[in-house]
Amino acid sequence: MPNRRLLTDRVTQAMHTSSRNQSHCAVFFIDLDNFKNINDLHGHSVGDMLLKSVSTRLKTILRDEDTIARFGGDEFVILIQNIGNTANKSKEISEVIANKIINGISDIYNIGNVQYRTSCSIGICTFQGETLSVNEVFKRADNAMFQAKSDGRSCFRFFDEALQPSIEFKASLENDLRDAVFNRDILPYFQPQLNHLHEPIGAEILLRWQHPKHGMISPAEFIPLAEDSDIINRIGTEVLQHACRQLAVWQQDPATANLVLSVNISARQFMQKNFVDTVLSSIETHQCSGSRLRLEITESLMLKNINELAIKIDKLRSHGITLSLDDFGTGYSSLSILRSFPLDEIKIDKSFVDHMLKNANDAHIIRTVINMSSHMGMTVIAEGVETDAQEAFLAKHGCLNYQGYLFGKPMPMEEFNKYINQHMNAVKI
Repeated sequence: MPNRRLLTDRVTQAMHTSSRNQSHCAVFFIDLDNFKNINDLHGHSVGDMLLKSVSTRLKTILRDEDTIARFGGDEFVILIQNIGNTANKSKEISEVIANKIINGISDIYNIGNVQYRTSCSIGICTFQGETLSVNEVFKRADNAMFQAKSDGRSCFRFFDEALQPSIEFKASLENDLRDAVFNRDILPYFQPQLNHLHEPIGAEILLRWQHPKHGMISPAEFIPLAEDSDIINRIGTEVLQHACRQLAVWQQDPATANLVLSVNISARQFMQKNFVDTVLSSIETHQCSGSRLRLEITESLMLKNINELAIKIDKLRSHGITLSLDDFGTGYSSLSILRSFPLDEIKIDKSFVDHMLKNANDAHIIRTVINMSSHMGMTVIAEGVETDAQEAFLAKHGCLNYQGYLFGKPMPMEEFNKYINQHMNAVKI
C-alpha cells in the first residue's frame, strides 16, 4: 500500500492533470472509530490484522486507478481523480463514494477468535487544479474528518471554511492536553455527597483544566478529546493516585475517616489489562483503605467483554473496593446485566432528576430504580439535586443519598475541607 510520500507525489501529479483538463479530484481522510479499543483489549497483532482487513475492503470498493494510502496508525487516505467537471458534481460523486466506504467498512470482522465491529469517520476535500498546496489539501481533509468525529462518528463531512476556527480550536486543545497532563494542569475538584440528615458521606472527584490561555475548561470539553487518545489513561492514573493520597489523609482524622471518595473510570481505562494492578498499586503506595475508594463505571462498559469485566470487578471487590453504576438508565440498561455484576451503588442520572417533578415517566423510572436497588442490596444516590422539592421527592420514595448544587458545587480541596468542617460542626450542634 502506498505510503505518505508516494501519496504526496500522486496528489501533486493529480493537481497538474486536473489543471490541464479542468477535472475535479477529491482526497478522503479516513479514520477508524475507536480503533485504540481493539489494541487495548486484544493486543496490537489483532489491531494490525483489522487494518489489513479494512485495506482489503477498501480495494474492493474503489477503482483500480484510485490511490489508497496508509497515512499512519488507523488512518487511510484516498485520492480519487476525474470525479466531474464542476464543484457540485464532484461533491455529488464524493458523497456516493463516502457512503459506499462507510457501509463497506462498518461490518463485523472475524479476526482469529475475535469478532469485532468497527466504523469510520471520513473527511473530504475536493479540489481542482493547483489552487491549493498538497499539504493544504491534506489539512482540509483531516479537519473535515475531525468534524465528522465530533458530529458522532460513522459519517462523512466536507471541508467547510466556516467551521475552521472551531475545528482548529479543538485540535489545539487536543495538543495542549498532553502538556496539561505533564504539567499537572488538570485539577481535581470535589463535589460533596450527603445523606438525608445532611451529613457528608463522601465526595466525587470531578476534573477541571486550568488552561494558561483559555482559563478554566470543563470536563465536557476536554474529556471527549482525552478519550479519543491514550491521554485518558494517563489522566485516570493521576486521578487514582490523587484519590488514594487524599483518602490516606482523611483516614488520619476521625471526622473524615469514613468518607468515601468516588472516581470516574472510563471504559478505555477499565479495560486496560493492568487496570486492577494500577488501582491496587495506588492503594498500596498511599496505604489507604480500599473500602473508601469507589469506582464509578458506565452502562456502556458493561456490554463489553463481560467475562473479563466480571473477573476484574470480583478482584477489585475482594480488596474492599466498591463500584457504582453511573448515569443509570441513560444508555443500554439491562436488568440481566445488573444481575450478573455485584455492584454496590446505582447513581440516578441528573437528566431524570431534572424532570421528575414534571414528567410522570421520569418520576416512575426513579421510583423503580430505588425499589430495584433496595431489593438487590445496592445503595442509590441521586446526582444533580438542585432544589428542596427534588430532595423531598427522592427522600419520600427512599433515596437517601444526594449530590448536587443544593448541597455544594465542585470545589478545590481547600474549600472542601472547610465545607466538611462546617458540616461536621453543624451536625454536632
